[in-house]
Amino acid sequence: MTLVFKPEPKGVADAVKSGLNKMHAMRAFGTPRLARIISERTERDAPQSAPMPSQALPVYTLGLNDLAEGKDFAAAHQTGWRYLLKHGNDVVASADAVIDPRGEAIFAQVSEGPLVTGLNSAIQAANSKESLVKGEYEVRLLMVPALYVAALWFVDKAEGQDLAMPIDPVPVPSTLIPNKVITGKEMLSLLHEAALELQSAQPSEKEGP
Repeated sequence: MTLVFKPEPKGVADAVKSGLNKMHAMRAFGTPRLARIISERTERDAPQSAPMPSQALPVYTLGLNDLAEGKDFAAAHQTGWRYLLKHGNDVVASADAVIDPRGEAIFAQVSEGPLVTGLNSAIQAANSKESLVKGEYEVRLLMVPALYVAALWFVDKAEGQDLAMPIDPVPVPSTLIPNKVITGKEMLSLLHEAALELQSAQPSEKEGP
């Protein structure tokens, strides 16, 4: 078996491509690498084409309270899709589409930085992990904004034994190891402990007189 990358709905792909083309036409990319790419010229002095969206991943979010209460992956909800953007053979950025309350996809943003590099590295590592390629796993991107954690979430379509792989960078200090495959239960346990620690460090709200 191979890893299963769920195809995004056509409306999502159209929204992202349209958004990228508009930003390209208006030279509106504000991130360093994309801005530099758009400003480049070929030998014929023709503008470079817009970065191409390649791998699409469904984005799921887990909240701090859910983790602190010990809830599992069922508490995660899909918030959108994330694409890796390629220029030539290089991954240079990511692009996000969010899902609005009507269920429609809206182009949201482009991003650069360590998480883009980490996501690309994690996908490449996942494709070489024997524990993954022998199974049948649907790949999702799991985000825990409150803990600054991102991970690949491998949904076991055959036996229901989900796995996870933390994405670099991870919070410091942290027991999470980038690109290491762990069980879903182990991932949830580590996130649960981190959520409780964060909550305990936050000032509590005092009742009024």
